Amino acid sequence: MDAAAAQQTLLRLPRDAAFVSVYESNSDDGVHGWIDVMQLALNVIGTPSRLVARGMLVRREGQHRIEFLAQVRNMALAPLYSHYSAAGAAAAAANSSSSPAAGSGSSSSSSSSSSSSSSRRPAAPGGLPWDPDYVVFLNDVFFCWGMVLRLMGYRADITCGLDFWQNRDATVALPLGQRTKGHLPKPTIPAQYQLEAPLLLANASSPDQANPIAFYDIWVARDVGGSKFWWAHPFVNDGASAAAVQRGLPFRASCCWNGLTILAAEPFRRGVRFRSHIQPSSSSSSSSSSSSSKPECRASECSLLCDDFARLGFERVVVDAGVQVAYDWGLAREMMAGETPQ
Repeated sequence: MDAAAAQQTLLRLPRDAAFVSVYESNSDDGVHGWIDVMQLALNVIGTPSRLVARGMLVRREGQHRIEFLAQVRNMALAPLYSHYSAAGAAAAAANSSSSPAAGSGSSSSSSSSSSSSSSRRPAAPGGLPWDPDYVVFLNDVFFCWGMVLRLMGYRADITCGLDFWQNRDATVALPLGQRTKGHLPKPTIPAQYQLEAPLLLANASSPDQANPIAFYDIWVARDVGGSKFWWAHPFVNDGASAAAVQRGLPFRASCCWNGLTILAAEPFRRGVRFRSHIQPSSSSSSSSSSSSSKPECRASECSLLCDDFARLGFERVVVDAGVQVAYDWGLAREMMAGETPQ
């Protein structure tokens, strides 16, 4: 996660309007120190948080990669899950105390409100102080703070931008030299969603010019017709969506993750969790979030999350082609003209 951009985003939100959760385990790249720095910064700006460095979760020998990734993502959302469990217990206790006491015929005098009628309650240490509306999930991408606020403005169930990388092995992707020829022009979007410095692909002047830029998350992203996204421009098969990409506009999709994702929180309150696929003759990979016990094809934990959202009726998926994040610092600087990626 881009800690500097995350802090810039938080500074532009109302105080106490966000909670930050990070879970790290078994890393060997020195990220522990950066997590400590981030914790200090969050303390300064007063953002409640739960940052775990040097966690105990390690991939077991023979454990499927997706099962492990689902566990890691669930650990990052542990404060949210604990919040909903505590809220459910408090509601149950309130309902119980308001019922006639056994053998006495008297009623409780408690005036405490249940979680459904109050958005704030005393928070446990490291816990959420309110019922959240959205969850912002970040991969290891470079982004600008305005991207998060812009995606939140759509108020969809799942909202994403587009994520890119320098694909040094691909010949079908969009070469850097073509990126400046109108393939991804300056977005034309409603004023309330515009960034202070709208994104466009800038002139490239890096030693990587021979390497093509490619859309990254082809395993998860699906257009409105359910077809896979592709590395090469315009990245989608659906005609209307491709036209939206050309103009840097948002379009409907059926699933996305794409490095920066805004998720409605309500499905998690109803029991949705990151999970791996349901295997034949085994229910060990299933969870309460899946209403089907039928075997599933191997898929990303993020793809399965889209499926579980849809089963509950949360099917509004939006991809904003004007929000473009990158996994490489050099590429991020080139893409984000007029605003320095954090």
